[in-house]
Amino acid sequence: MTMTREEKECIERILDKNVSLRDKERAIKRLGEILEETFILDLLPSNQLKKALGEIAVSRSIAPSLKQKAKSLIKKYRL
Repeated sequence: MTMTREEKECIERILDKNVSLRDKERAIKRLGEILEETFILDLLPSNQLKKALGEIAVSRSIAPSLKQKAKSLIKKYRL
């Protein structure tokens, strides 16, 4: 499965240094909602999304709250 346009936009917002922390938190929250929908519909999340969340979870340039949320999503949905 490939990453949707919405997932890609959320990832780009999280990684953009010119976006406020509040907007980044909204973006990662939306990714969580997308993963929840995917889980409920018994679909597989895209490999690109898995990889992006993994990179966010270990990045040194990402705010700790975003890293923690990414780790939480990885654990919750067993990515």
